[in-house]
Order: sequence, then structure tokens, then C-alpha cells
Amino acid sequence: MLEISQYRHPREKLYFLACAFVGIWFLPFTFSMALFLAPSLWFAQQFFKASLYGNAGLVSERQYPELHKMVMDGCRSLGIQNPPAVFVLQGDGALNALAVRFLGGRYVLLYANLVDLMVEKGMAREMKMIICHELAHHAAGHTNPWKHLLIAPARMMPYLGMAYSRACEFTADRLGAACVGDLLAAKRALVTIAVGSRVLKTDMAVFVAQEQQIPGIFGLLSEVYASHPRITRRILELDTIAALMPKKKTGQIAASRQVPQAETRMRDDIPIEG
Repeated sequence: MLEISQYRHPREKLYFLACAFVGIWFLPFTFSMALFLAPSLWFAQQFFKASLYGNAGLVSERQYPELHKMVMDGCRSLGIQNPPAVFVLQGDGALNALAVRFLGGRYVLLYANLVDLMVEKGMAREMKMIICHELAHHAAGHTNPWKHLLIAPARMMPYLGMAYSRACEFTADRLGAACVGDLLAAKRALVTIAVGSRVLKTDMAVFVAQEQQIPGIFGLLSEVYASHPRITRRILELDTIAALMPKKKTGQIAASRQVPQAETRMRDDIPIEG
């Protein structure tokens, strides 16, 4: 099992403390608003659950078993004793995945276009990276509703709230890569989300070098209100955890350019239905 504190991004702690400091001053008002909105939030949760179970595919041992195995492996690595409900759903073409939590349940949503792209390319490790990234948000406490309540006022402040969100993404990337044990596969997963092509092969070095072409001040301004860091930065950030990766798996990094035969079965084991 991974030690989450080892992989938590340093700036996440700093920004959370800053957000919490702001939130404490508004805590009576925030708590009052939460009590006032509690009935509405409960109804929203029930509608959300009804929509998921009625319009999305629940990942289980019987349905999408290869995805289910990735989920269970990730939960074991991250110390999640009660796995969240994982669903595959159509996302209008978006390549995305989400971690969602209400007081009454935790969920991971995998958009079908992203799953299909990974399956078609035989990218089993990359798919596992995406799943473990979302599981990591739950394991690292990023979806904790009480924490969100505390820092809610800071999220409305310029820069601070989004800075915390971006640091959480770095943490989830680190944990996702550690779960897979393959930095190169983790980077390829991020590139796949960025480019989204089913036929083109992206040169990792060339893609990352694009970071040097981003105008400094405008690159900073473009991220101030962004909840996620740009993909080039996320890939570069992964290199900082090379020394932390599980030793028994670091030897797989160079060999991970080819997906092992056992993992290529993912394409056949996950039915893609129109």
C-alpha cells in the first residue's frame, strides 16, 4: 500500500492551510448556509444517483471486468477499503474522468470516449493511470465534503482556490503514476487526454518541449483561474517522483513502450456497444 503523504504535492498542503485560514473567519456563515441548503443538496444527491444508475454502466465483476480489476487494484494500492461506485457514461465526445462525492456516497465517472480510445489503442496501463488518478482524489481527501465546506470562501477568491485545486491534481497524478508503477505510461495517459487522436502518435519529448514556447506572463495568467494545470506541466511534474516509485517496478519504465500480451486482452474483454 502506498504512503499517500509521500506523494502529496508540497504546495497542496500550503494552499490548503491558506484556504482553511480564510475559511475559519467565515465558518459561522458557511455552516449556516450549509444547513439552509442541506435539503436541496440531499435531493440533488438522490437525483444524481438515480441518473447514474439509470443511464450509465456500473463497473463490476460481471460488467467491464477488466476495468473492475483496475479499480480494485487501485483501491488496494491507495488503502481504500470501501471502493467508490465506478460508472462508464457518454460524455458528448469529451475525454474526461471525474471523482465525485456526496455525504452519502463516492463515485468515479469514466467518460466512454476516453475508455474507448484507451481500449482501441490497447493502452491498459494508461487506462489504469486515469482510474487511479480519480481514486487518488478520494484517497487523498480532495473530495471530502467537510473540507470543501471549510475552504468554500477561499474558493471564491482570485487565485487561491484554483491554486489549491491545481495542487490536488498534481497529487492525484503522482499517486496514479505510483499505482501503475510506470512513469512513461502515466505520461502517455496525460498526452492522450490532451491530443485525443485515435491514429496519431505523439512524440513525448516534442510535446513536453512545447512548454518552452508558452509566453511566461500569459502562461501564468491562463492558469490563474484554471482548476487543472496545463498538461505539459503535469507531465514535467511527474519526473519529480521518479525516486519515490516502487523499486520493484521502476525497471518496467523503459519496457513500457509495448503493452504486455496479458494486458492487450483489455480490448476483447471490454465490450464496446453502440
